[in-house]
Amino acid sequence: MLSMKRGAAVLELFPYAFRKAVYRNIAALTGRRYYSWQNTHRDWARDRNGMELDKEPPEDLWETGDQGLEDYFRNQKTTLGSPDEINEALRDIFADQRQAEQKEKYLLYVPWEQLNNQLAGFKTACVLATELKRTLVLPRVGYRDKKEEERIGGVVASGKLSAAQQNEGTVFDPDRYIWEPFSRYFDEDSLKDLPCKTISVEAFKRRQGDEIDFFYENVQSGRRYNQSQAEKYYQNVLGLEIDTVSQKRKSELEIFLKKAKQIYANFSGKKTLAVGMLFNRLAYLEKPVYPLTRYYDYMKDPKYRRVADALRYSSRLREKAGALLPAGLSFDLALHIRRGDYELKKKEIHRKKKEIHRKKRLTSCYQSTKHIVDLVAPSYRNSLIYISSNEPSLKEQLEKTELGQQNKLFSLEDFLSGDERESLSSLDMAILDQLICIGAGHFKGNFFSSFTRTIVEKRDNKETSFW
Repeated sequence: MLSMKRGAAVLELFPYAFRKAVYRNIAALTGRRYYSWQNTHRDWARDRNGMELDKEPPEDLWETGDQGLEDYFRNQKTTLGSPDEINEALRDIFADQRQAEQKEKYLLYVPWEQLNNQLAGFKTACVLATELKRTLVLPRVGYRDKKEEERIGGVVASGKLSAAQQNEGTVFDPDRYIWEPFSRYFDEDSLKDLPCKTISVEAFKRRQGDEIDFFYENVQSGRRYNQSQAEKYYQNVLGLEIDTVSQKRKSELEIFLKKAKQIYANFSGKKTLAVGMLFNRLAYLEKPVYPLTRYYDYMKDPKYRRVADALRYSSRLREKAGALLPAGLSFDLALHIRRGDYELKKKEIHRKKKEIHRKKRLTSCYQSTKHIVDLVAPSYRNSLIYISSNEPSLKEQLEKTELGQQNKLFSLEDFLSGDERESLSSLDMAILDQLICIGAGHFKGNFFSSFTRTIVEKRDNKETSFW
Protein backbone atom coordinates (compact mmCIF):
# COMPACT_ATOMS: atom_id res chain seq x y z
CA MET A 1 0.00 0.00 0.00
CA LEU A 2 2.84 2.39 0.78
CA SER A 3 4.22 1.84 -2.72
CA MET A 4 0.98 3.07 -4.33
CA LYS A 5 0.77 6.51 -5.88
CA ARG A 6 -0.80 9.32 -3.89
CA GLY A 7 -4.49 9.49 -4.72
CA ALA A 8 -4.67 5.80 -5.65
CA ALA A 9 -7.53 3.73 -4.26
CA VAL A 10 -7.32 0.72 -1.96
CA LEU A 11 -10.22 -1.66 -1.33
CA GLU A 12 -9.92 -3.67 1.89
CA LEU A 13 -11.96 -6.87 2.16
CA PHE A 14 -13.13 -7.88 5.65
CA PRO A 15 -14.50 -11.27 6.67
CA TYR A 16 -17.66 -11.84 8.69
CA ALA A 17 -17.74 -10.02 12.07
CA PHE A 18 -14.08 -8.96 11.93
CA ARG A 19 -12.89 -5.42 11.18
CA LYS A 20 -9.91 -3.22 12.03
CA ALA A 21 -8.96 0.35 11.10
CA VAL A 22 -5.21 -0.09 10.47
CA TYR A 23 -5.22 0.32 6.68
CA ARG A 24 -7.89 3.01 6.79
CA ASN A 25 -5.62 5.06 9.05
CA ILE A 26 -2.56 4.46 6.87
CA ALA A 27 -4.54 5.57 3.80
CA ALA A 28 -5.62 8.76 5.55
CA LEU A 29 -2.04 9.57 6.53
CA THR A 30 -0.50 8.83 3.12
CA GLY A 31 -3.06 10.36 0.78
CA ARG A 32 -4.60 7.14 -0.59
CA ARG A 33 -8.34 6.78 -1.11
CA TYR A 34 -9.73 4.08 1.16
CA TYR A 35 -12.74 1.82 0.56
CA SER A 36 -13.86 -1.33 2.30
CA TRP A 37 -16.23 -4.23 1.86
CA GLN A 38 -17.35 -6.55 4.63
CA ASN A 39 -19.01 -9.91 4.39
CA THR A 40 -22.31 -9.63 6.27
CA HIS A 41 -23.51 -13.11 5.32
CA ARG A 42 -22.81 -15.75 7.95
CA ASP A 43 -23.41 -18.54 5.44
CA TRP A 44 -20.54 -17.23 3.27
CA ALA A 45 -18.09 -17.62 6.18
CA ARG A 46 -16.01 -20.71 6.98
CA ASP A 47 -13.48 -21.39 9.70
CA ARG A 48 -9.86 -22.17 8.86
CA ASN A 49 -10.80 -25.83 8.28
CA GLY A 50 -13.50 -24.93 5.79
CA MET A 51 -16.37 -25.70 8.18
CA GLU A 52 -19.32 -23.44 8.91
CA LEU A 53 -18.77 -21.10 11.85
CA ASP A 54 -19.88 -22.66 15.11
CA LYS A 55 -19.32 -19.55 17.24
CA GLU A 56 -21.32 -16.38 17.49
CA PRO A 57 -19.37 -13.10 17.51
CA PRO A 58 -19.92 -10.98 20.63
CA GLU A 59 -21.36 -7.50 20.18
CA ASP A 60 -17.87 -6.00 20.43
CA LEU A 61 -15.21 -8.55 19.64
CA TRP A 62 -12.35 -6.32 20.85
CA GLU A 63 -13.85 -5.66 24.27
CA THR A 64 -13.72 -9.34 25.24
CA GLY A 65 -9.92 -9.50 25.39
CA ASP A 66 -10.23 -13.10 24.17
CA GLN A 67 -7.28 -13.63 21.79
CA GLY A 68 -8.48 -17.07 20.80
CA LEU A 69 -11.90 -15.77 19.83
CA GLU A 70 -10.32 -12.86 17.96
CA ASP A 71 -8.08 -15.22 15.99
CA TYR A 72 -11.05 -17.48 15.23
CA PHE A 73 -12.82 -14.71 13.35
CA ARG A 74 -9.62 -13.18 11.97
CA ASN A 75 -8.56 -16.42 10.26
CA GLN A 76 -11.87 -17.38 8.69
CA LYS A 77 -12.33 -17.97 4.97
CA THR A 78 -14.96 -16.28 2.83
CA THR A 79 -16.78 -18.01 0.00
CA LEU A 80 -18.33 -15.30 -2.13
CA GLY A 81 -21.95 -16.18 -2.76
CA SER A 82 -22.39 -13.45 -5.38
CA PRO A 83 -19.94 -11.05 -7.05
CA ASP A 84 -22.51 -8.25 -7.08
CA GLU A 85 -21.45 -6.72 -3.76
CA ILE A 86 -17.76 -6.56 -4.73
CA ASN A 87 -18.68 -5.18 -8.14
CA GLU A 88 -20.76 -2.49 -6.49
CA ALA A 89 -17.82 -1.50 -4.30
CA LEU A 90 -15.59 -1.28 -7.38
CA ARG A 91 -18.18 0.81 -9.22
CA ASP A 92 -18.17 3.24 -6.29
CA ILE A 93 -14.39 3.53 -6.53
CA PHE A 94 -14.40 4.26 -10.26
CA ALA A 95 -17.29 6.70 -9.95
CA ASP A 96 -15.40 8.57 -7.23
CA GLN A 97 -12.28 8.51 -9.41
CA ARG A 98 -14.10 10.10 -12.34
CA GLN A 99 -15.60 12.71 -10.05
CA ALA A 100 -12.18 13.47 -8.56
CA GLU A 101 -10.66 13.82 -12.05
CA GLN A 102 -13.33 16.35 -12.99
CA LYS A 103 -12.37 18.47 -9.98
CA GLU A 104 -8.61 18.02 -10.40
CA LYS A 105 -6.44 21.03 -11.25
CA TYR A 106 -3.05 20.88 -12.95
CA LEU A 107 0.32 22.63 -12.95
CA LEU A 108 2.72 22.60 -15.91
CA TYR A 109 6.09 24.33 -16.15
CA VAL A 110 9.01 24.67 -18.55
CA PRO A 111 12.08 22.47 -17.85
CA TRP A 112 14.75 25.05 -18.50
CA GLU A 113 18.31 24.64 -19.79
CA GLN A 114 20.32 21.52 -18.94
CA LEU A 115 19.48 18.57 -16.69
CA ASN A 116 20.31 19.89 -13.25
CA ASN A 117 18.61 23.23 -13.84
CA GLN A 118 15.63 21.20 -15.02
CA LEU A 119 15.88 19.11 -11.86
CA ALA A 120 15.97 22.22 -9.66
CA GLY A 121 12.86 23.43 -11.46
CA PHE A 122 11.12 20.10 -10.87
CA LYS A 123 11.71 20.28 -7.12
CA THR A 124 10.23 23.77 -6.99
CA ALA A 125 7.32 22.69 -9.21
CA CYS A 126 6.50 19.82 -6.85
CA VAL A 127 6.60 22.14 -3.82
CA LEU A 128 4.30 24.60 -5.61
CA ALA A 129 1.92 21.91 -6.84
CA THR A 130 1.56 20.59 -3.30
CA GLU A 131 0.89 24.04 -1.85
CA LEU A 132 -1.51 25.00 -4.65
CA LYS A 133 -3.29 21.62 -4.45
CA ARG A 134 -2.63 20.93 -8.10
CA THR A 135 -1.46 17.78 -9.87
CA LEU A 136 1.96 18.23 -11.45
CA VAL A 137 2.19 17.26 -15.11
CA LEU A 138 5.52 15.46 -15.49
CA PRO A 139 7.85 17.35 -17.83
CA ARG A 140 9.95 15.97 -20.62
CA VAL A 141 13.68 15.71 -19.89
CA GLY A 142 15.85 17.41 -22.48
CA TYR A 143 19.47 17.66 -23.54
CA ARG A 144 21.33 19.39 -26.34
CA ASP A 145 21.73 17.52 -29.60
CA LYS A 146 25.26 17.16 -30.96
CA LYS A 147 24.98 20.10 -33.34
CA GLU A 148 23.86 22.36 -30.51
CA GLU A 149 26.72 21.19 -28.27
CA GLU A 150 29.21 21.97 -31.03
CA ARG A 151 27.61 25.33 -31.78
CA ILE A 152 27.65 26.45 -28.14
CA GLY A 153 31.21 25.21 -27.74
CA GLY A 154 32.20 27.43 -30.65
CA VAL A 155 30.44 30.45 -29.17
CA VAL A 156 32.17 29.98 -25.81
CA ALA A 157 35.60 29.50 -27.40
CA SER A 158 35.27 32.44 -29.77
CA GLY A 159 37.54 35.35 -29.03
CA LYS A 160 35.79 37.59 -31.54
CA LEU A 161 32.36 37.87 -29.91
CA SER A 162 31.45 40.40 -27.25
CA ALA A 163 30.15 39.23 -23.87
CA ALA A 164 26.62 40.19 -24.91
CA GLN A 165 26.93 38.22 -28.15
CA GLN A 166 28.27 35.17 -26.32
CA ASN A 167 25.45 35.36 -23.80
CA GLU A 168 22.87 35.62 -26.56
CA GLY A 169 24.50 32.80 -28.50
CA THR A 170 24.23 30.34 -25.62
CA VAL A 171 20.60 30.99 -24.68
CA PHE A 172 18.43 27.88 -24.23
CA ASP A 173 16.43 26.86 -27.31
CA PRO A 174 13.97 23.96 -26.81
CA ASP A 175 13.93 23.28 -30.56
CA ARG A 176 17.62 22.33 -30.42
CA TYR A 177 17.19 19.81 -27.62
CA ILE A 178 16.34 16.12 -27.66
CA TRP A 179 13.35 15.50 -25.35
CA GLU A 180 12.54 12.19 -23.71
CA PRO A 181 10.00 10.89 -21.18
CA PHE A 182 10.65 11.63 -17.51
CA SER A 183 10.61 7.90 -16.73
CA ARG A 184 13.68 7.26 -18.88
CA TYR A 185 15.90 9.05 -16.38
CA PHE A 186 13.95 8.97 -13.12
CA ASP A 187 12.55 6.08 -11.12
CA GLU A 188 8.77 5.92 -11.53
CA ASP A 189 8.45 4.26 -8.12
CA SER A 190 10.08 7.29 -6.51
CA LEU A 191 7.20 9.45 -7.77
CA LYS A 192 4.96 7.69 -5.25
CA ASP A 193 7.00 9.17 -2.42
CA LEU A 194 6.73 12.74 -3.65
CA PRO A 195 4.46 15.12 -1.72
CA CYS A 196 2.86 16.23 -5.00
CA LYS A 197 0.55 14.13 -7.11
CA THR A 198 1.86 13.62 -10.66
CA ILE A 199 0.43 12.71 -14.04
CA SER A 200 2.03 12.03 -17.42
CA VAL A 201 1.61 14.45 -20.32
CA GLU A 202 -0.28 11.77 -22.23
CA ALA A 203 -2.78 11.19 -19.40
CA PHE A 204 -3.18 14.94 -18.98
CA LYS A 205 -4.07 15.31 -22.66
CA ARG A 206 -6.62 12.50 -22.47
CA ARG A 207 -8.36 14.27 -19.60
CA GLN A 208 -7.98 17.91 -20.56
CA GLY A 209 -7.33 18.05 -24.29
CA ASP A 210 -4.57 20.02 -26.00
CA GLU A 211 -5.31 23.61 -24.93
CA ILE A 212 -3.68 25.41 -22.01
CA ASP A 213 -3.65 28.88 -20.48
CA PHE A 214 -0.10 30.21 -20.11
CA PHE A 215 1.14 32.58 -17.40
CA TYR A 216 4.38 34.29 -18.42
CA GLU A 217 6.57 35.90 -15.77
CA ASN A 218 9.48 38.00 -17.01
CA VAL A 219 12.07 36.69 -14.56
CA GLN A 220 15.82 37.29 -15.00
CA SER A 221 14.98 40.46 -16.98
CA GLY A 222 14.73 38.38 -20.14
CA ARG A 223 18.50 37.76 -20.32
CA ARG A 224 18.43 33.97 -20.27
CA TYR A 225 14.74 33.13 -20.13
CA ASN A 226 12.08 34.48 -22.46
CA GLN A 227 8.53 33.85 -23.54
CA SER A 228 9.58 32.25 -26.81
CA GLN A 229 11.33 29.41 -24.96
CA ALA A 230 8.17 28.57 -23.04
CA GLU A 231 5.98 28.70 -26.13
CA LYS A 232 8.35 26.42 -28.05
CA TYR A 233 8.34 23.89 -25.22
CA TYR A 234 4.58 23.79 -24.81
CA GLN A 235 3.76 23.85 -28.51
CA ASN A 236 6.65 22.07 -30.23
CA VAL A 237 7.74 19.62 -27.54
CA LEU A 238 4.47 18.76 -25.78
CA GLY A 239 2.14 19.44 -28.70
CA LEU A 240 -0.14 21.72 -26.69
CA GLU A 241 -1.96 24.79 -27.94
CA ILE A 242 -1.74 28.00 -25.90
CA ASP A 243 -5.25 29.40 -25.66
CA THR A 244 -4.59 32.54 -23.61
CA VAL A 245 -1.47 34.27 -22.28
CA SER A 246 -1.34 36.26 -19.04
CA GLN A 247 1.77 38.30 -18.32
CA LYS A 248 3.60 39.64 -15.30
CA ARG A 249 6.19 41.95 -16.77
CA LYS A 250 8.47 42.27 -13.75
CA SER A 251 9.03 39.34 -11.46
CA GLU A 252 11.75 38.82 -8.88
CA LEU A 253 13.90 35.74 -8.80
CA GLU A 254 13.79 33.52 -5.73
CA ILE A 255 10.69 34.69 -3.96
CA PHE A 256 9.49 33.00 -0.80
CA LEU A 257 6.70 30.45 -0.99
CA LYS A 258 4.13 32.70 0.67
CA LYS A 259 4.53 35.34 -2.04
CA ALA A 260 4.49 32.73 -4.80
CA LYS A 261 1.20 31.35 -3.53
CA GLN A 262 -0.26 34.87 -3.60
CA ILE A 263 0.80 35.32 -7.24
CA TYR A 264 -0.53 31.98 -8.42
CA ALA A 265 -3.73 32.31 -6.35
CA ASN A 266 -4.97 34.65 -9.08
CA PHE A 267 -5.38 31.54 -11.24
CA SER A 268 -7.14 29.38 -8.65
CA GLY A 269 -10.26 29.21 -10.79
CA LYS A 270 -8.43 27.75 -13.78
CA LYS A 271 -8.23 23.99 -14.25
CA THR A 272 -4.78 24.29 -15.79
CA LEU A 273 -1.98 26.64 -14.78
CA ALA A 274 0.96 26.53 -17.20
CA VAL A 275 3.89 28.64 -16.07
CA GLY A 276 7.38 29.26 -17.39
CA MET A 277 10.71 28.15 -15.98
CA LEU A 278 10.87 27.48 -12.24
CA PHE A 279 14.64 27.23 -11.82
CA ASN A 280 15.56 29.57 -8.95
CA ARG A 281 11.89 30.58 -8.68
CA LEU A 282 11.61 29.99 -4.95
CA ALA A 283 13.92 30.97 -2.12
CA TYR A 284 14.36 28.26 0.50
CA LEU A 285 14.76 29.73 4.02
CA GLU A 286 17.00 32.57 2.77
CA LYS A 287 17.58 34.49 -0.45
CA PRO A 288 21.00 33.88 -2.04
CA VAL A 289 23.25 36.85 -2.74
CA TYR A 290 24.77 36.96 -6.23
CA PRO A 291 27.42 36.39 -7.39
CA LEU A 292 27.60 33.53 -4.91
CA THR A 293 30.25 33.34 -2.22
CA ARG A 294 29.04 30.13 -0.57
CA TYR A 295 26.79 27.10 -0.94
CA TYR A 296 23.15 27.58 0.07
CA ASP A 297 21.77 24.39 1.58
CA TYR A 298 18.17 24.09 0.39
CA MET A 299 17.88 20.74 2.17
CA LYS A 300 17.36 22.62 5.43
CA ASP A 301 13.90 23.49 4.13
CA PRO A 302 11.66 20.48 4.93
CA LYS A 303 9.38 21.04 1.92
CA TYR A 304 12.32 21.05 -0.47
CA ARG A 305 14.03 18.14 1.28
CA ARG A 306 10.98 15.93 1.01
CA VAL A 307 11.04 16.27 -2.78
CA ALA A 308 14.82 15.94 -3.12
CA ASP A 309 14.97 12.85 -0.90
CA ALA A 310 12.16 11.11 -2.77
CA LEU A 311 13.31 11.60 -6.35
CA ARG A 312 15.79 9.00 -7.62
CA TYR A 313 17.51 8.36 -10.91
CA SER A 314 16.20 5.33 -12.80
CA SER A 315 17.25 1.82 -11.86
CA ARG A 316 18.63 1.51 -15.40
CA LEU A 317 21.24 4.17 -14.65
CA ARG A 318 21.87 3.23 -11.02
CA GLU A 319 22.56 -0.36 -12.03
CA LYS A 320 24.74 0.81 -14.91
CA ALA A 321 26.84 2.96 -12.58
CA GLY A 322 27.32 0.01 -10.25
CA ALA A 323 28.32 -2.29 -13.10
CA LEU A 324 30.83 0.14 -14.61
CA LEU A 325 33.27 0.14 -11.71
CA PRO A 326 35.41 -2.93 -11.00
CA ALA A 327 34.43 -4.80 -7.85
CA GLY A 328 35.97 -3.25 -4.76
CA LEU A 329 36.95 0.02 -6.44
CA SER A 330 36.01 3.08 -4.41
CA PHE A 331 37.27 6.61 -4.83
CA ASP A 332 38.90 8.54 -2.03
CA LEU A 333 38.00 11.82 -3.69
CA ALA A 334 35.74 13.00 -6.51
CA LEU A 335 36.20 16.44 -8.05
CA HIS A 336 33.62 18.33 -10.07
CA ILE A 337 35.41 20.87 -12.25
CA ARG A 338 33.13 22.95 -14.45
CA ARG A 339 34.58 24.41 -17.64
CA GLY A 340 32.96 25.22 -21.00
CA ASP A 341 30.16 27.73 -20.47
CA TYR A 342 31.63 28.66 -17.08
CA GLU A 343 34.29 30.52 -19.02
CA LEU A 344 31.52 33.06 -19.66
CA LYS A 345 30.43 33.08 -16.03
CA LYS A 346 34.03 33.71 -15.00
CA LYS A 347 34.23 36.69 -17.35
CA GLU A 348 30.97 38.07 -15.96
CA ILE A 349 32.34 37.96 -12.41
CA HIS A 350 35.67 39.42 -13.54
CA ARG A 351 33.92 42.49 -14.96
CA LYS A 352 32.68 43.37 -11.46
CA LYS A 353 36.07 44.72 -10.44
CA LYS A 354 34.97 46.64 -7.38
CA GLU A 355 33.55 43.67 -5.56
CA ILE A 356 35.40 42.74 -2.37
CA HIS A 357 34.99 39.00 -2.93
CA ARG A 358 35.74 39.03 -6.67
CA LYS A 359 38.89 36.87 -6.43
CA LYS A 360 37.21 34.29 -4.20
CA ARG A 361 34.22 34.17 -6.51
CA LEU A 362 36.44 33.71 -9.55
CA THR A 363 38.28 30.70 -8.14
CA SER A 364 35.07 29.20 -6.75
CA CYS A 365 33.39 29.48 -10.14
CA TYR A 366 36.25 28.53 -12.46
CA GLN A 367 39.38 26.69 -11.38
CA SER A 368 42.59 26.85 -13.36
CA THR A 369 44.65 23.67 -13.53
CA LYS A 370 47.24 25.28 -11.27
CA HIS A 371 44.62 26.23 -8.70
CA ILE A 372 43.28 22.66 -8.63
CA VAL A 373 46.73 21.21 -8.08
CA ASP A 374 47.70 23.78 -5.44
CA LEU A 375 44.52 23.13 -3.49
CA VAL A 376 44.25 19.34 -3.74
CA ALA A 377 47.75 17.89 -4.16
CA PRO A 378 49.06 18.70 -0.63
CA SER A 379 46.28 16.62 0.96
CA TYR A 380 46.29 13.55 -1.28
CA ARG A 381 48.96 10.95 -2.00
CA ASN A 382 48.51 7.41 -3.32
CA SER A 383 44.78 8.06 -3.58
CA LEU A 384 42.15 7.15 -6.15
CA ILE A 385 40.67 10.38 -7.49
CA TYR A 386 37.70 10.68 -9.84
CA ILE A 387 37.49 13.68 -12.19
CA SER A 388 34.06 14.85 -13.33
CA SER A 389 34.31 17.65 -15.87
CA ASN A 390 32.76 18.91 -19.08
CA GLU A 391 36.28 19.47 -20.45
CA PRO A 392 37.36 16.10 -21.91
CA SER A 393 41.10 16.82 -21.82
CA LEU A 394 41.22 17.94 -18.18
CA LYS A 395 42.17 14.56 -16.70
CA GLU A 396 45.06 14.30 -19.15
CA GLN A 397 46.22 17.79 -18.16
CA LEU A 398 46.09 16.93 -14.46
CA GLU A 399 47.97 13.64 -14.95
CA LYS A 400 51.03 15.67 -15.97
CA THR A 401 51.00 17.61 -12.71
CA GLU A 402 52.01 16.79 -9.15
CA LEU A 403 48.42 15.74 -8.44
CA GLY A 404 48.49 13.13 -11.19
CA GLN A 405 51.99 11.92 -10.43
CA GLN A 406 51.28 11.14 -6.79
CA ASN A 407 47.73 9.80 -7.25
CA LYS A 408 45.75 7.67 -9.68
CA LEU A 409 43.23 9.73 -11.64
CA PHE A 410 40.10 8.39 -13.32
CA SER A 411 37.22 9.75 -15.38
CA LEU A 412 34.09 8.16 -16.80
CA GLU A 413 35.86 7.52 -20.10
CA ASP A 414 38.13 5.00 -18.36
CA PHE A 415 35.17 2.71 -17.69
CA LEU A 416 33.17 2.96 -20.93
CA SER A 417 33.51 0.57 -23.84
CA GLY A 418 33.29 1.77 -27.43
CA ASP A 419 29.75 0.44 -27.74
CA GLU A 420 28.71 2.23 -24.56
CA ARG A 421 30.08 5.52 -25.83
CA GLU A 422 27.86 5.10 -28.88
CA SER A 423 24.71 3.87 -27.12
CA LEU A 424 24.64 6.15 -24.08
CA SER A 425 23.25 9.65 -24.48
CA SER A 426 25.17 12.66 -23.17
CA LEU A 427 22.53 12.84 -20.44
CA ASP A 428 23.10 9.20 -19.48
CA MET A 429 26.81 9.90 -19.11
CA ALA A 430 26.26 13.06 -17.06
CA ILE A 431 24.08 11.11 -14.63
CA LEU A 432 26.58 8.25 -14.42
CA ASP A 433 29.21 10.88 -13.59
CA GLN A 434 27.02 12.13 -10.75
CA LEU A 435 26.27 8.67 -9.38
CA ILE A 436 29.98 7.89 -9.15
CA CYS A 437 30.64 11.21 -7.40
CA ILE A 438 27.82 10.50 -4.94
CA GLY A 439 29.61 7.35 -3.80
CA ALA A 440 33.09 8.86 -3.32
CA GLY A 441 34.61 9.19 0.14
CA HIS A 442 35.07 12.95 -0.24
CA PHE A 443 33.49 15.19 -2.85
CA LYS A 444 34.71 18.64 -3.83
CA GLY A 445 32.34 20.60 -6.01
CA ASN A 446 31.42 23.95 -7.50
CA PHE A 447 28.74 25.78 -5.50
CA PHE A 448 27.84 27.83 -8.58
CA SER A 449 26.73 24.64 -10.32
CA SER A 450 23.39 22.83 -10.06
CA PHE A 451 25.30 19.69 -11.19
CA THR A 452 27.22 19.88 -7.92
CA ARG A 453 24.02 20.57 -5.98
CA THR A 454 22.40 17.37 -7.22
CA ILE A 455 25.42 15.36 -6.05
CA VAL A 456 25.65 17.03 -2.63
CA GLU A 457 21.96 16.49 -1.91
CA LYS A 458 22.31 12.73 -2.44
CA ARG A 459 25.50 12.18 -0.43
CA ASP A 460 23.82 11.58 2.94
CA ASN A 461 26.19 13.78 4.96
CA LYS A 462 29.38 12.30 3.49
CA GLU A 463 32.39 14.61 3.59
CA THR A 464 31.88 17.44 1.11
CA SER A 465 33.68 20.70 0.34
CA PHE A 466 33.69 23.37 -2.35
CA TRP A 467 36.26 25.21 -4.42
